[in-house]
Amino acid sequence: MFSVFCGKRNAGEGEFDMQGSDNSDIRIVPLIQGSKQAGLFQVVLGVALVIGGLFTGGTSSVVGMGLLGAGAAVGLGGVVQ
Repeated sequence: MFSVFCGKRNAGEGEFDMQGSDNSDIRIVPLIQGSKQAGLFQVVLGVALVIGGLFTGGTSSVVGMGLLGAGAAVGLGGVVQ
């Protein structure tokens, strides 16, 4: 994802007519992904799945192992994001 600036103004998609009447610089700046709190929900969901896995028998049951594995994966995905 990129953002395009014309001078100091953030330019939209339809604002470029390619006529060259404006002498200001055009800059293309990459946007940093994951800069919002999108991973927070995944971390909370991962913790809830791990707790659910512990309450359903932990490592001694198939359901518990599945919930523990899924919770760890979702939680780590949220931390990385």
